[in-house]
Amino acid sequence: MAIGDLIKDAEIALEKNDLELAMVKIDAALKQNDKSIKSLIIKARINNNLKNYDESIELLNKSYALTQISDFKKQENLIQIFELYSIVYFKLKKFQESYSFILQCLNYCKSYKNDKNELNSIVMMKAMIENKLKKMNIDYKAIKPYEFDKIQETDISKSGHSNEIGDLSITENKEQVETTTSSTTPVSPPTTTITKKNNDLKIDWFDNKKTVEISIFVKNIQKDNLLVKFNQDSVSVEFKIKSNHTPLVTSYEYNLNPLYDSIIPESCKFNLFKTKLELILFKQSLVPWKSLEKSSDSKEVKTFNTLNEEADTENTTTITSNSNPLAYPSSSKKKIDWSKIDTLDGDDGDAETADNQDPDDFFKQLYSNADDDTRRAMMKSYVESNGTALSTDWSEVSKKKVETSPPTGMEARSFN
Repeated sequence: MAIGDLIKDAEIALEKNDLELAMVKIDAALKQNDKSIKSLIIKARINNNLKNYDESIELLNKSYALTQISDFKKQENLIQIFELYSIVYFKLKKFQESYSFILQCLNYCKSYKNDKNELNSIVMMKAMIENKLKKMNIDYKAIKPYEFDKIQETDISKSGHSNEIGDLSITENKEQVETTTSSTTPVSPPTTTITKKNNDLKIDWFDNKKTVEISIFVKNIQKDNLLVKFNQDSVSVEFKIKSNHTPLVTSYEYNLNPLYDSIIPESCKFNLFKTKLELILFKQSLVPWKSLEKSSDSKEVKTFNTLNEEADTENTTTITSNSNPLAYPSSSKKKIDWSKIDTLDGDDGDAETADNQDPDDFFKQLYSNADDDTRRAMMKSYVESNGTALSTDWSEVSKKKVETSPPTGMEARSFN
């Protein structure tokens, strides 16, 4: 089958969300021409829908490198590449990087007459990221469009028709309009470091009488990048993680100071697992912990027996200014939503319950977790209907304009 037909079949399968068939078709297309930018972008979209984000970014990096030696549909390809970069980083919850990529995408749009609906999609994506950054108290206006390192000019051998770009072997193909006499070598994307602290981490803890066990849910922590410090009244944890194919390094900092009560530093230890870091704090006293950190306005008066004495724990008391009974000392007091715990396949959810959730938040969450076709359907239906209709079925919405549907008893009027 011709490569054009394979690409078309892959696009149709992707629109129907038949990701398995789409992958089979696009892999067949890439076997015929592994330098096809369009095929690489489609495969990146498929991997994005499959939540294979590292693979998606690797394919986008390769696509971007190929745009630097071919002018065939260059502007159109760059718009698609940077929009998809933004979507992938958004799903990775790296909102600053996502915003930087969408800004660069809009820069390419300014000099290219692209589809109006596609431009609306990009503008709405930008607005959605801005909303996320506002909630995080991040000044999105200070973020600049993403730029790869400056490229260097290199000459191609007169007798050859290929040139190495990183680990890519670039050859002549049908997408090139004319034979190039020079090529450009993109440098790897610049490394960007972002920092996550206490409030950005998923934490669970449990008071186990003589110890307090704290779990920090971050996957793939490397021991050689981990620094843990135990002091009598404080604990600090630092580590860095870099994804295999992303130009980002995430620096994690977790600090408890002052602790709710004193610990025995020399007895404390940590255990490293694939999905979490576990801290085990040995307490100096038997008093139950109500929280991990001591509150500055705490009015508690504590009397207790030390662990070094063989004491009856029934005589251990905690006197507080509050007459309410003491809840069981564990992180369950925080009403943790266990669906927020990061798993291999799950995404983070909002901590709000269905009873008090803002309707707008529901639609934002629906949009952020949707695949590309669902997003396009939502945006097209919302824009064309003047905000009166919202559809998630791209196969239906793509065929015709979505008409304005005012509520019963009301009529739509034009103010032009």
